[in-house]
Amino acid sequence: MASMRRRAAAAAAAAATVAMLLLAAGPVGIEAKSKPKNSNVMTVWNEAGVPINAYWLNPDNGKLVKQVDKAIRPGLKYGINTYKTHTFVFTQVKQGRPEPKKVDSSMPRHSHTGEPENVYISMGEDGLLKAEMKTPRQLKIEEAEKAFDECGAVRNSTGVSAEQRLLDFEACAKEKYISKVATLVDRMELDKQIFDSTTSMFRNYTCADPDMELTDRTDRQIWVDPEGHRVDVGVLFNSSHATIRYNKDFLTEGECAAIKRIATPKLHRATTADSDGGDKVSFTRRADQASIDYYPKAKPGSDRDIVNGVIDRLYSYVNYFTDYDLDLPGQEGITAIRYNVSDEYHPHCDGACDGSMHKDTGRVATMVMYCDMPPADGGGGTTFSRAGVFTKGVPQSSVFFSYMGQDGRMDDGLTEHSGCPIFEGSKFIATMWFRKGVSKDRKWFQSDPLGYPKAAYKQ
Repeated sequence: MASMRRRAAAAAAAAATVAMLLLAAGPVGIEAKSKPKNSNVMTVWNEAGVPINAYWLNPDNGKLVKQVDKAIRPGLKYGINTYKTHTFVFTQVKQGRPEPKKVDSSMPRHSHTGEPENVYISMGEDGLLKAEMKTPRQLKIEEAEKAFDECGAVRNSTGVSAEQRLLDFEACAKEKYISKVATLVDRMELDKQIFDSTTSMFRNYTCADPDMELTDRTDRQIWVDPEGHRVDVGVLFNSSHATIRYNKDFLTEGECAAIKRIATPKLHRATTADSDGGDKVSFTRRADQASIDYYPKAKPGSDRDIVNGVIDRLYSYVNYFTDYDLDLPGQEGITAIRYNVSDEYHPHCDGACDGSMHKDTGRVATMVMYCDMPPADGGGGTTFSRAGVFTKGVPQSSVFFSYMGQDGRMDDGLTEHSGCPIFEGSKFIATMWFRKGVSKDRKWFQSDPLGYPKAAYKQ
């Protein structure tokens, strides 16, 4: 019965998501086609001034396979669903000439990169077609160069004083760009509003679907800590300012047992940071938690000593996989968290996630370590809806995510995550939040997760 209710919830969430996406997308063009799994769209732009055809080059027999229903007329574009390394050739359509069966040297080629791309077909001075891939950045640079050339003609006009030419050039540049920038900002804000509204629906659908597939790991490697502990590390998501990794066997069974023995007697209702710099019990986070600090005087072989070893491994890991160069003094300890049936943690960021520059002492990365997990159909997964990542840890595994780029700028929301509700059993995790800029004299509790001094809230 519980599974049927979750499937019904998943179906309802999916229907709501589709409705929102259709409203956001507007009418679909007559050439819109469903995109096969793992494919990308290559958009062919005809700037050659003549009709053209596009063909896929079959690598097995060298034959050309036509990709368009009818010739692409001058000035029009055509989208082709394709895959990485697929090669295409383009030909001019001439009345009375039969379609080619084999490729020849006069036909321009393009091999798909595996990413959405634009391929522009133009006519060269030699009368032969040319194919050139252009990224959105290249197109904007060309647009800017053209505009500045036009404004430069105003600047270089004769019979006008140098000061007036400079003023005319400034006015020309403003006319061409100010309105475009304003339009772009409005569009970005609209896109963000649509994205915000749909990601929450995707999160609800993901959590409700008991058969949701886990995100695959890529770029797998074995990382070995200074004590010889081996961890199977794989990437779930990677960008310039946000990375998500899944780590198999990060903990041992004995380490989980030590964490639970220390934390369980101290568990209390979980809190979140409030607007006054303090902590509060919140509906968005339903769980029990307890803190475990590094204990330098731990007796060898004791539970405290075992947890100290886990913390040492955590800092070896974060400094290996990032360039943050973090030290232990002043940092937060491990926070043990237990989720029971119906408990969950709604979408949130652990640190700043608005694309701003990092504020000293603010959080920059998180490690979530799993000790107990619900059964396969019992919920408790972790979603990163904006990054399209869904994972469900197994005992002794962990998920690590960093959210500051090399330029010191914070992630723009891709590491926003949530803990799905528990339907059966319980979930016991241990979380470490890493801060940059803390020290023995600037301890973590003196500032909020974003890095703002808590003393400032009192003023």
